[in-house]
Amino acid sequence: MKGPKDAQRQNWLLIKADDAAARQDGDILADAPLSVDTGRDMAAIARDKAETAQAARPGTRQDDAPSG
Repeated sequence: MKGPKDAQRQNWLLIKADDAAARQDGDILADAPLSVDTGRDMAAIARDKAETAQAARPGTRQDDAPSG
């Protein structure tokens, strides 16, 4: 993981291992499919990511962008 060149802190990654509170069965995406942060489902997140990537590409424009 890379941060800004002038970043003064170290990046870290937390990996949660199984413990007494871990779910042993079920599918979290089926049980709670919406993002806690944005309220979107995985399809909406993927769609928004694709639209953002397309908008960031040079020489492309979105259909709803004004021409000229």
